[in-house]
Amino acid sequence: MNKTEKFEIIEQHIDNRLINPIEQFETQARLSCAPERSIKSVITARNSSNTPELKISKKGHLLLLQYIVIVYIYSIQNRKCLQIIPSNGAYFNCANISPDEKFVITGEAGGTITIWETTTAKKVIEINNPKDRGVGKLEITPDNSKFVMKLLNKKNKLSVFDFKTGKRLYKVGNEVKDYVLSSDGKTVYYSENKEIINIDLQSGKIIKIFKLDGYVDEIAISNDNKTIVAIESDENYEGSKKKIRVLDIQNETSKLIKTNTSRVHISLNPQGNLLFTNDSYYKDSKLIQKIDSWNLEEENLYDLGIDLEKINFPIVFGPHDERIYFYQNSNLFYFDIKLKTINLFWSIDVLNPYLWQKAPFSLENKMIVVCNDKRINRWNLDEGTIDNITFNKIDQRINEIVSNNDATLLAYKNSEKQIEVWEIEKHDCLYKWDSENISF
Repeated sequence: MNKTEKFEIIEQHIDNRLINPIEQFETQARLSCAPERSIKSVITARNSSNTPELKISKKGHLLLLQYIVIVYIYSIQNRKCLQIIPSNGAYFNCANISPDEKFVITGEAGGTITIWETTTAKKVIEINNPKDRGVGKLEITPDNSKFVMKLLNKKNKLSVFDFKTGKRLYKVGNEVKDYVLSSDGKTVYYSENKEIINIDLQSGKIIKIFKLDGYVDEIAISNDNKTIVAIESDENYEGSKKKIRVLDIQNETSKLIKTNTSRVHISLNPQGNLLFTNDSYYKDSKLIQKIDSWNLEEENLYDLGIDLEKINFPIVFGPHDERIYFYQNSNLFYFDIKLKTINLFWSIDVLNPYLWQKAPFSLENKMIVVCNDKRINRWNLDEGTIDNITFNKIDQRINEIVSNNDATLLAYKNSEKQIEVWEIEKHDCLYKWDSENISF
């Protein structure tokens, strides 16, 4: 090719979150080096700090960690990784677990929404809609009949889909900032300008409009559907001071708690009386996070008995408010509220260096094989550690890799287009041949 194309990464604020829009290009070539190409731009929005998202299922048995190109599903009881879901090449913008824990739903940058079986990681349905680029939030109703979607755009409608067919049923709103589902899945609350609007999910008709004094950003709801917590500001622009609005849904009364922060994200406990807020900003090109805990009943800061500088967002509460789960330094931790101790839940730091080279894959929900340049390792999902199986005789960079179900044999294709088959335990190369066009 005669021309060299250069694309810049631009930092900007979208939806009150600092993200990096990344240009990904799908290229169709008539020949391998043909100058005539068709290029389609896809905008991917992700947190600039690469911070993952955490979700806990309504039943409290599963913990989901969504990390850019992969989703992990853990058992909370025995602290084991039950399943992994690698992306199809685009970044995951969001993921969630269905209330019955049977399904996981993911949203990608290019508008692809996929529903997976939790136990097998098999695709149930895939919806591709280029107009829905930048899927920002997804939630499934308890009866698995519908799911709700919001994009990352500021001027955005809320979309409701049929779960079984993937068909969009209707859109509501105009500039939706955030939404929450009621615990029974029959209604949805969404924030728009200075209002929180409650609609019937089946018909899309408005049930109630709560008018507030300021512009509403994020919202959260308690498990008993009695309390909504909203982040509110007097001005609708980035950098304006935020307030915490605690709304009593039944009595239609509210109270306001002032904060000194300008960019706030929230995590509400199931009972609706304890709130974490996160103020993030950059100082000397370094991301700074300030976390506060609030007692919403007493309307003041609450001392949990822990140094909050040791905790990072995202934060999720356990189903009975007994634990707080958080991600820090490539590891998952939980804070025991009663014992006032921080404990390691699961370590994923050993896998992170491989994520950008090639997505790993699942083997009978127990093992994955990952490759990085000239090394191959077998990773134990039960223990979160690498087995002592590393090949040191590989001379060329690894491009593709496959394995049998029990991870005793593997085949890989190297940069010299050679295919080798190895017996893992003995570190022996069984077969080797040259191939130009074979792909696994």
